[in-house]
This record gives sequence, structure tokens and C-alpha cells, in this order.
Amino acid sequence: MDQVPNQLLQQITKPVMKKYFAIAFLLTILAAKASFCQEKKTEVDKTPVQETAEKNANGLVVIKGSVVLPSEHADALAYSDLPFALRQRVELAPPPLPPNWETISLDEQNKWWDAFIETESGKEFIAAREKIIADAKVFNIRVEDDGRFIVYDVPPGTYALQGRVDKTINNIIVAFEVFGQLEVLEKTDELMMGALEIYVTPLFKTGDSLPNVTLNTLDGQPFSFADSQGHPVLLLFWSVDSPPSLELVKSINGIANEMGDREIEFVTISLDVDSAKASGFLTQNTISGTKLTSPGWDSEPVKAFGIRGIPSLWLLDANGKVALSNNELSLAIQLSKWDFKKIFEAQLDGNPIDNYPPKMEETQPAEGEQSANDSGK
Repeated sequence: MDQVPNQLLQQITKPVMKKYFAIAFLLTILAAKASFCQEKKTEVDKTPVQETAEKNANGLVVIKGSVVLPSEHADALAYSDLPFALRQRVELAPPPLPPNWETISLDEQNKWWDAFIETESGKEFIAAREKIIADAKVFNIRVEDDGRFIVYDVPPGTYALQGRVDKTINNIIVAFEVFGQLEVLEKTDELMMGALEIYVTPLFKTGDSLPNVTLNTLDGQPFSFADSQGHPVLLLFWSVDSPPSLELVKSINGIANEMGDREIEFVTISLDVDSAKASGFLTQNTISGTKLTSPGWDSEPVKAFGIRGIPSLWLLDANGKVALSNNELSLAIQLSKWDFKKIFEAQLDGNPIDNYPPKMEETQPAEGEQSANDSGK
């Protein structure tokens, strides 16, 4: 389904928003404006722990493993406070996309989706997917104080390990998350996993102060966000290697120019290790504003802002605080159906945005979930 816009994928798999920050964390790209994003490569190459287990005579497997915090956050979370689950992965059929899907614009794709889910076939499609997801096996896991865990009686299949809890640290919400994937096959009775690292990501929201980081411009000059205070800023993390980033850089540059009467500054932060590639693209396309570099996914500014995918677009107010984080902007676009400029202007003027923010709802436990702690072991 790599041809389906991420906005549609989010609506297909999670049509009802249960909790704002949970949704915000998952919406790590500007999905309303990009058909796909370049994910943080370490998430693909390093974080999923893929293991193969084989079953014993009764066809069920015992899985043992542990989780570990990065050393700099070792005292920030008790392992037993981490909700953790093993979820069976399922195959979901793609929607019946029209033959001209690849040639129509994103706006037309989104309009098609909105119309499709209102039809009888669209409602049946959503209902069928929801049933498949609801029928998947789920094992809730209790993590011990030392980080160890055990899951009993796991049948063959492909499973995702997922755990997450949010905490407020220095007035910023921080997500502690662990995830991995394993495949249960045949012919043994126990799987010993290695340690799963808990990933720590700040979740900025409107009104939060920016992280205290110093960057360099593409020509090597130091830059601090304090230098931009006094006027609003459109901040975009991007890379030459991310096609949606290239389109968004050009689009937001045009919007910033259209909003010139507001003295809005366009600040781009390239994740490219080869800064010459980034500089060449910006020059070739006459991109204005401040051009910064933060090479690589492990660079301090990228980690400090909690960037999980690119493009990542933020709106900062004239006081140097977050007016809309990338997560909030993604959600505002999805709920309001407004374009970027209209949302920027409303937020800067203190005017309401249609259907945003969403109402907070308590997340209810999924029915039929099996807890490893209740398995009698």
C-alpha cells in the first residue's frame, strides 16, 4: 500500500481518534501534503528486533526478553510503569483505488477517500478491516522492575512488540517507547530475545519553549533560535533524499513569500550529510530564508526536537515558542481540511481552527485481549 497517502492509511486503520497525544505521536509526517515520507533510518535498520521462534509439541511458545533505557534517561522511568503488549500482525487489503490514482493530485486523492468512506462499499471496507484488527491476538505483558518480561502460550504467527508511556519532564511531554517484530515458527518451545532499547522522544505542543540547541547555517555560521525572536517562523526539517521534502520546501517557500506582510521567516534544517547537495537544491529553486544543517538522524537538534520522519514542518510564534508542532499541524490539516496558509494565519491571529483541537477521550481496553499475567503461569 505504499501508493496510498499516509493520511488515508491513518484514517483506514484508526478512523476514531481516542487520545490526542497518542495520535499526535503516530502522525509524524505532514501526511495531508505528502504521499509518503522518508522515515528515520535507524527505526528501520536498528530498532525492530526480529527473532524467529519455533513451537513445542503443543504448538505454543514461551518468549522471554527485556527492555532497557538509554543511560542518559536511566532514572526517568520505572520499567514496571511501561505498558507493553505483543500484538499479532494481520494482512489488510488495500482500498479499491481508481485506475488513475497515481496521476491525480493529493487533494483529489483525499477527496476521493472522503467520498469513498461515505459509500456503502466504503463502510463495509472499513468495517471488515476493523474486524480483522479486532480479531488479532493480543498478549498484555507485565515488565518487571529490572526490565525483564515473559510471555506464555504464544501460537505461530508474526507479532509486533509495542510499549509506550508518556511522562512530563521539564514541562515537556516525553514519550518512552519500545517496539520490535518477531516471527513464531515451529519446532522449539522457548525464545530468548535480546534487550529492546526504549526510545525517548519529546512531544512538543503549542506554547512549549524550543529545545536549547545551536545549529550552523549551510555556509558554516552559528545560528540560535533566539536570533529569530520578534517574528513568526516556519521551520522545516527536510532532506534532498526525501522527495516529499523537496515539494514541501518549494510550497512553504511560496507561502512564506505570500505572508511577507507578517514578516514570517522560513527556516530550513537539512538532515543531509552532504550539505552541498542541500545547498545546490535550495539555490537552484531560489529558496529564501535561513538555511541550516543538522546532518544525520543522530544529530543533537534532530533528537532534541523529536524528529521521527521528514518532512517535519513547525510554526513558531514571535516569542520563539511552538505555535504548532509538526504533529499538531498534521492533525489540524486532517480535521479542518484547511490548507497550510489558512491554518498558519488562524493560529498566529489566535482564531479557532475548524474541528481542532479534537476532544480528549479516554482510551478503553480492547475487548478480547489476553493478558500474559492471567494465563495461569
